Amino acid sequence: MDAAADGEQRAEVTLVTSQLSSSDKVLAYKVRDVEVVLTETQGPNEPVKLAVRLDVPAKTERIRLVLRDATSGRLGTVDLAAASLSGANGAFQQ
Repeated sequence: MDAAADGEQRAEVTLVTSQLSSSDKVLAYKVRDVEVVLTETQGPNEPVKLAVRLDVPAKTERIRLVLRDATSGRLGTVDLAAASLSGANGAFQQ
């Protein structure tokens, strides 16, 4: 996180979402550049939520999220079972 001139904490990150089949074939993917801004009440070590919409091809078994901090280059990844997201807030549909 970087402090802006107005005192807000900001981070620029790249978010990659990949929809994978059971054989690890990439069925779809999308790359997004995102700016994250902490609210006045959030501390620098508190979690930040990102809402992500994505299309999910019929044979998707898992969804991989990769997040890269533009300043430090640090990466984080997580794989989610597609079945575990079914109906999440009505946003995920297969």
